[in-house]
Amino acid sequence: MSRSLINSIMSMINTTALATGIDIVIPECQLILHQPTLLEISYLGRDKFMSGIYALNISKESIKFEDEIDLSEVSNFQLFMMVMEDERTLDKKQAVQEVLSLIFPKYKISFTPRSLMFYQQEIGMITVDDSNFDALQEIIQIAFCLNHGKDEEIQYNVNENDTRAKEIRDKIMRGREKVAAIKSRDAGDFILNYISILSVGLGIPMPQLKEYTLFMLCDQVERFGMYKSWDIDIKSRLAGAKIDHEPPDWMANIHKNI
Repeated sequence: MSRSLINSIMSMINTTALATGIDIVIPECQLILHQPTLLEISYLGRDKFMSGIYALNISKESIKFEDEIDLSEVSNFQLFMMVMEDERTLDKKQAVQEVLSLIFPKYKISFTPRSLMFYQQEIGMITVDDSNFDALQEIIQIAFCLNHGKDEEIQYNVNENDTRAKEIRDKIMRGREKVAAIKSRDAGDFILNYISILSVGLGIPMPQLKEYTLFMLCDQVERFGMYKSWDIDIKSRLAGAKIDHEPPDWMANIHKNI
């Protein structure tokens, strides 16, 4: 994704929408994304949700190779469709379908060989394909904090009938490379951990946290960690400790790049 596109996406995201959990408009795709609460995610299932979200976030950068392979002419969307079309990754496709239904509840969603189709009676059919898939991915990455969780080592398969796709698959299969974009095992453990941290650290009852979105949860934990570091620093200074650096500003803008 080009830097200009990333900057464009960043500038269009309503940070207040992220912080308050309301729906997010994605102009490039002409779609409205719903930020599910932790309660809604739990109904779908943590593992299925994280599996679907990470599959949607697949990128060339997330695939690790033991030897060189030229992916310059392969887009993230093409990689995504390779996974969706392969019979051996039907579980991933099912997870993606259910996640899309959760985060885009106003649309009927279907797959074609070259696009994702979103239908709404009032506006008709909307297409997500090579031209706007990266914009969808970027907002998903920000809204669902995809820098968290663990990588999963899996076997990755693509369409046998496509020579180029088969070459890519063979490279990926060799050595069971780590494909961070399709991780699911233990990927959602940070959710439970974060709920526990906030419940104990801030005294927020767990039932109350079920109304948080993933963005809210990650934001609160990061800010809480910054505050604790600042508090320890100040108390250490008052106790006579010699510290040669300034205390961290726990009120700093942690979302300045959004």
